[in-house]
Order: sequence, then C-alpha cells, then structure tokens
Amino acid sequence: MRMPKILAGLLVVGALSAGCKSERQKEMTAWADKVCACKDSECASKEFMKGEKYVDRTGWEEADSEARDMEWDKAKACDDKLEKK
Repeated sequence: MRMPKILAGLLVVGALSAGCKSERQKEMTAWADKVCACKDSECASKEFMKGEKYVDRTGWEEADSEARDMEWDKAKACDDKLEKK
C-alpha cells in the first residue's frame, strides 16, 4: 500500500520540477518572444542584438544550455525570417 503513495509522490515532484524554469531561462524566453513579436527586420535585429549583449554580459550557463539554445534558435529564426522580407 505504501508503494502507490511513494510512486504518486515521485510523479508529483517530477511534474513540478519539469515545469520550473530558472530566472535565466525566463529571461531568455522573454527575449526570444520580443524578437518574434517584431513586425519588421529593424526591430528584430535590434532586439536580437540586445540578447547578444545580455549573453556577453552574463555568460553562458551550462545548466541552462538546452533551454538557452532552444530560445536562441527561436529568436534567430524570427530575425532571419524578417530579414528575408
């Protein structure tokens, strides 16, 4: 009878931790969203450069590398799409 309770507890903890983002990840997501919200190339390039400066200033954190790369790729794709218009 204890095993189902332990398993349920582990599932809850796993689900909660999977949804947690560090402040760094939240900032990278917000930045990528700003780049993608731009309607023209000038805006996207300006926001993208802000992200590059932020990364230069704060450095890369290996713990956030997967999320960072995903957000970086998202922002770069949005910037590239607007440059082609």
